[in-house]
Amino acid sequence: MPEAFSHLYIVGYDIRDQGRWRKVYKTLWGFGRPIQYSIFRCSLSPSRAAKLRHRLLTLLSSEDDVFFLRLCNGCETRLEIHGRAEGERAHPDRFRIH
Repeated sequence: MPEAFSHLYIVGYDIRDQGRWRKVYKTLWGFGRPIQYSIFRCSLSPSRAAKLRHRLLTLLSSEDDVFFLRLCNGCETRLEIHGRAEGERAHPDRFRIH
């Protein structure tokens, strides 16, 4: 049975290895859209949020960081994004991790 509600999450990460970074980016792209190079906006039901957490945690190393910020309904309405058009894909090839 599909879940009837979802919450907006802001998910950010700092990945030290380029290979893991690409896997995390691709995983997040399947759940939301980037609003900056390492920050995604995801509308997730509780089960999809748990699924995303599990997938990311299996990809991360102890030297990596990730955060999940669930916004309340009131906070969602106050979220402002300025800059490139919302939904425009970030270009990960512009940044190289050395």
